Amino acid sequence: MSFAKKCGYGIWAALMILVLVRTPWSSANNFKESADKKGCESILTRNEKDACDRVQGEKNKACNRPTECEPDKQERHIKEYETALERIKTMPDADKENFKNSTRDLFKKIDARYTASIDGIKVSEECIKARDGVQKWFEDVAIPLTERMKSGAVQARRTFVEKYNDATKRRDEARKKLDEKPHDESLRREWESAREAMAEAQKKIEEFDKQYGPDIEVYADKLVRHYQSEKTNHDTPSKQADARLENCKKVNNMRYPSLPF
Repeated sequence: MSFAKKCGYGIWAALMILVLVRTPWSSANNFKESADKKGCESILTRNEKDACDRVQGEKNKACNRPTECEPDKQERHIKEYETALERIKTMPDADKENFKNSTRDLFKKIDARYTASIDGIKVSEECIKARDGVQKWFEDVAIPLTERMKSGAVQARRTFVEKYNDATKRRDEARKKLDEKPHDESLRREWESAREAMAEAQKKIEEFDKQYGPDIEVYADKLVRHYQSEKTNHDTPSKQADARLENCKKVNNMRYPSLPF
C-alpha cells in the first residue's frame, strides 16, 4: 500500500472515530446490547431514541382515546325510533305522554351516538396517522441510522486491524533483520517500535470491541430486521384502527328524523 493511500486511510479513520466518539450513545451503548432490546429502547443514539419516544408517545396518546361507534346498535335504535314516531300518530292521547318520554330518551341516545361519531372519526384518523408516522420513522430514521453506524463502526475497526497487521509485519521483518545483526541498535529500536505499535493497535481493537460490541454487522443486521418487522407488528392494530374509523363513518352517515315534540 502506498504511503499516500495509508495517509488517506489514517485521516479517514481518525475522522470516523471522532464521529463515533462524539455520537450521543444511549444506555445500550453497543450493537449487541441494542439488538437484545425492542422498540425505541433499541435505538443506538440518544437523540434518536428521544425522538422515537416522542413519536411513540404521540401514537399512544392518539390511539388510546376511546370512541363509541356502534353502527349495528345505531341502526337498530333508529328503526325503533322511527317505528315509535309512527305508533304515536295512532296512539290514544292518554298513553302518549309516557310513550313520548321513552321516545325522547331513545332519540337522545341516537343523537348522542351521532355526535360521538364526529369525534370518533377525528380520533380514528389521528390514530391511523400516528401509527403511519411510527412506521415511517423506523423506515426513514432508525434503519438508515443503524446502517450508517454499522458502516462507520466496521470501517473504523477495520482500520485498527490494518494497523495491527501492519505493525505485526514490521515487527516480524525487524526481528528477522535483528536476528541477522543482533548488535544493531537501530534495528532493535525498529523492532521495539513495531512491537509497541502492535500492542497499541491491539489495545485499540479491544477498547473498540468493548465499546461497540462484538460482531457489529451481525447485530446491526438483527436490529434492521427488527425495525422492518415493526410494520408487520403494526398490521393488526392498524387494521383495528381502520375498522374503528369505518364504524364511525357508518354511524355518521345514518340519518334519522328530528324529534317532533
